Amino acid sequence: MLQHHVLARFDEPALPRLATLGVVLSAHAALGAWLLTAAPMAVTAVEPIRMDVSLIPYVAPVMAAAPSPEPVVLPLPEPLSQTDPEPLPEPEPPVLEPEPAPLPEPEPVPAPKPKPPPKKRAPRAEPRVQQPVVAPPVAVAAAAESAPTAAPAEPDPHATRQPPASPAALVEARFDADYLRNPAPVYPPMSRRRGEEGKVLLAVKVSPDGKAAHVEIRESSGFNRLDEAALRAVQGWRFVPARRGDQPVATSVVVPIIF
Repeated sequence: MLQHHVLARFDEPALPRLATLGVVLSAHAALGAWLLTAAPMAVTAVEPIRMDVSLIPYVAPVMAAAPSPEPVVLPLPEPLSQTDPEPLPEPEPPVLEPEPAPLPEPEPVPAPKPKPPPKKRAPRAEPRVQQPVVAPPVAVAAAAESAPTAAPAEPDPHATRQPPASPAALVEARFDADYLRNPAPVYPPMSRRRGEEGKVLLAVKVSPDGKAAHVEIRESSGFNRLDEAALRAVQGWRFVPARRGDQPVATSVVVPIIF
């Protein structure tokens, strides 16, 4: 029963289609029969028309030239009123500064000479005193200076002239006697460190009692410290006074001090 029901539903829509197909086939069959039975149409002949054709040279048409556009005349600008321009102020002349005087060329500086290497100095000895250099003595004649000068007596032409007595020999002053114990000059420490050395000559005026009445530098060592050290030392020295016969006299002596 189920199968029969399905077939019935499938066939129901096909019935109108079959009817339409039959109508179409009937129309085509009628049309074919009419075409076969229809009388042929008469064909009318058409007469040809005679036309005479002649060839002429082809002349290209001349196109009229377009009129040239009229020139556009622009209006001239109105002339400006010519007025004299105001005169420009004259520029002030520039103030020229005076040129500076040329600087003098620097003098060439000589290259410093290389210092020689310091010489190795031997250890210095203490200052020593040389043998005295005797200066010309200044003899002091006490009796002759104190006594008034007597008027010379008239020489007796008949008297026998005697030769004058010779003066007594002068014994020079000394400063090197052992018993005097004169201290040597002190070597200045600064002079020792700086390597200063030299020889000082001192002129000493020795009084009759053996003291240094006056001391002055006759010849410098070249260094003030050495000169002053020698001067201070000799000013306190004792001397053996000079003698003329048995009489002590004042005299001068030169004392050399070597540093």
